[in-house]
Amino acid sequence: MKDGRCTGVYALDDMPGSPTKGKYLKVNALKGVILSTGDFGSNDAAMYHFAPDIMKSHKNNRLFTSVDVNGQRTNQGDGLRLGAWAGAKVAGFTAPMIHHMGGGADLSGVGVMGNAGFLNLDVDGKRFMNEDLPGQQLENQIESIRLMKSWQIFDSNWPEQVTHMPAAHGGACYYEDYKSIDEGPKNNKTYRNWKSPYQLDEAVKDGRCVKADTLEELVAKIYPNDIKAQKTALESIKRYNELAAKGYDEDFNKPASRLMPVDKAPFYADMFSTAIMLTCIGGLESDEDCHTFKEITDDEGRQVCGEIIKGLYVAGNMQGGKFGLQYPIGLKGVSHSMAMYYGKVAGENAVKEL
Repeated sequence: MKDGRCTGVYALDDMPGSPTKGKYLKVNALKGVILSTGDFGSNDAAMYHFAPDIMKSHKNNRLFTSVDVNGQRTNQGDGLRLGAWAGAKVAGFTAPMIHHMGGGADLSGVGVMGNAGFLNLDVDGKRFMNEDLPGQQLENQIESIRLMKSWQIFDSNWPEQVTHMPAAHGGACYYEDYKSIDEGPKNNKTYRNWKSPYQLDEAVKDGRCVKADTLEELVAKIYPNDIKAQKTALESIKRYNELAAKGYDEDFNKPASRLMPVDKAPFYADMFSTAIMLTCIGGLESDEDCHTFKEITDDEGRQVCGEIIKGLYVAGNMQGGKFGLQYPIGLKGVSHSMAMYYGKVAGENAVKEL
């Protein structure tokens, strides 16, 4: 920083085999510096500080696959710290990206029936939500219940019922009678949206899905040694079937088109728990021109945005203000598209020194 303007960066050469390894390089920026270093999701200290509630349920349930040349995980919040050192205000909210893909996931990470809106009961046998939700909002509901676990319940009418489900990320919405994954469509090998009987049979065989000839047998399997939960579950299923017969969900207002009874044997159940956090979007306060703002204390003692920091721009997952408290899964590709768009805006504005 020089006279209130960002004029460059220092970089440490950490490249294995480099003749200047361990030395610092000073890079002067004639037009400006753009911070675009990803999120801070693999930095425990940053997560505990900025997203403590996420760490309560996802401390050991986060996915980070990117590493640097030394094999160290990225997503460390480097840009966040650089911006803070330059005096930039950090956004007050972060948006975790946690797409629930359903229960009983296989090695590809896709659930038995995905997050299709079948009946869902908590660990006490109670229905607790409108199941017709996108993955992020479904995750929010699962996190709010006791033990953060539930059971998705459906019957042998599922091949017809999935056709009423939305074509959503992670949801089953059409049926195909394939005998194996090799017969499936070549452009959709993860079968996120289509389901075939062989998949369900495999899930039952390896224990990812529970199967029973009667509802009494099913609840006894999923709530072993808990007679009260078994009774409550049967009452919840009965109530759900009554609502389906009426065609109106008085309890949670699920659309009638996806309010289908559980009444044809055999019956199935797979367990939902919390999903994996992919990234935690949040960072420096910014505007539509990718500016950063100096953090100041106002007359009421609040930390607020002051004047624009000249020469310092931000883009990507560390650009604060793009999302509020969660990632909106209903807008497909919005994170990537915003990163590309605002990266372009930041570059153009830096060149023009706007």
